[in-house]
This record gives sequence, C-alpha cells and structure tokens, in this order.
Amino acid sequence: MKKQDIIDLWKKHNIDSAPKYAEFIKSMNVSQESFDACKDILVELRERLDFDKINPKEFWSACDEVFSTDPVCNSSVKSIFASGDGNTFSVEESNRRNNKIPLHSGAFGSLDLAIQNRFIRNKNEQNEITKINIAEIGSGYGAFKLYLETTYPNLDIEYTGFDVIPRSECVESVGVDGTLTEEQVEKYRNKFDIIFSSNVFQHLSKKCVSKYVEQSYEVLKPFGYTLFLTASFQNNRCFHYGQEIDLFSNVEMNSLYKTNKLYPMAINYVLVFPFMTSILCQKNAE
Repeated sequence: MKKQDIIDLWKKHNIDSAPKYAEFIKSMNVSQESFDACKDILVELRERLDFDKINPKEFWSACDEVFSTDPVCNSSVKSIFASGDGNTFSVEESNRRNNKIPLHSGAFGSLDLAIQNRFIRNKNEQNEITKINIAEIGSGYGAFKLYLETTYPNLDIEYTGFDVIPRSECVESVGVDGTLTEEQVEKYRNKFDIIFSSNVFQHLSKKCVSKYVEQSYEVLKPFGYTLFLTASFQNNRCFHYGQEIDLFSNVEMNSLYKTNKLYPMAINYVLVFPFMTSILCQKNAE
C-alpha cells in the first residue's frame, strides 16, 4: 500500500486524526458489544496494514501526515486523554516525558554501567580513553540523543541513529523492510560499543525484531552491549493506528538474544501500562 491508500483506509473508518483515533479506541472498549461492532473494521485494518506486507516508510509517512508528531512523540496525549482543551505537548516536552520510560524502568542505570565498562575497555596503549560509539534503533525526535548530551557532556560519545524516517540530526534511513540495509551492516560492522532502543520493538513484526537482533551482533564490537526496552501486553499484541503487532514474550526475547550470542547481563521491569522490560545484553566475542 502507498501512503495515500493508508490514509484513505483511515478515512473510510473515520480514524483520520488523533482525536478521532482516540475516540475509536475508547468506544471500542466500552463493552463487549461495542468491541464486537468493531470486529469487521479491525479485521480489515489488520489484514491491509500487516507490517510484513507493507512498506513501513509508507505507513509512518502516512502517520506523520495525518497524526503529526503524535505516533512518535505522544504529543497529543494531553488533549486527547486529559484536558480536552486542544493543546498538545511540544516535541521538546514530549521528548522529556518519553525519557521517563527508560529512566523509571532502570534502563538508564544499565546504560551507565555499559558506558563506564566500554570506556575502560576502549583505552588505548597510552592509557587514553578513546571515543565510544552508541547507536539507536528508532531515534524518533531525538530524545535519547539529547539525554546523552545532557547526562555525559564531558565524555567523547559519537551517536548514530537509525529510523524509518529520519526526524533529527545524525539519523540514517533504514531499508524498505524497516531494518538495516546490507550496506549499513557492512559499513558499521564491529563499530558500536552500545546499541539502544526504547519503546520501538512493539511497533515491529517478530520477523523485523529478529532481524534487528541478528544485525546487532554484526555491528557491535566484541563485548559490546545491546540495551532494548520492550513492551508486553496481556494478549501479547500491540494495536497502533490500525496496525496490529504480535509481540515476543520476555522468555522468547531472552531466547532470541542467546541464539544470537547476546547474553543478558541485567534485567529491569517497570509496572506501567504497558509492562516494560529493559534487558542489557553483552556480545559474546569469538
């Protein structure tokens, strides 16, 4: 599907704005009867917006046009679910609030541990600390990059972001399937000390997540780290602007890491909706 086809599908079901979409979600959850009334709509959305059947760039381009910054930044949550006054958060305020997810899950504590360990390992023969390279999957509007700059102003950190649609500095566009291209894997092979991703994998198919984990091993330095925050829902599914995603359980994610020689070092949980888990893994050097 092209971008306009996706937009037309949303228009067909009257969910072509952030307030309309929020109202659709609310009405669907009022009762079993209201949910049953939406079943045909949900089936069509699920089939036509299947992540593995459409170009994710077309989907996210449509999201940008119809829902503005909301799908990535949660910028409209204030007006939709709280005040109702039509005001929305700025990108800067949304970034600050979105950083609370890794902060309160304990993920930033694990990040600090990984950064300190990598700086120790990166010392050269003259005992000088060399640059540390950090990559992010799903950079959004730059919340994590801003966190690094404000938290570690005196450390030599080089940031590289990857996203379906680059929306901030130092971010590269990924391939048509939503993962790194073969050229990017070769360009960055054994390059990164840490790969970070927060609140992203629940919007990717299992096939896409599996590929990202495989690629992470390839582009990490020996003994480098991945730090991924993943969401779990009661039915192991995420519904996002009509796109329904089947999620890995925490047990399945742990197995996926180990299969790709990424071994869990620290696991943190936060009991919010959704249930968030952050897992710090280290690459096994061969």
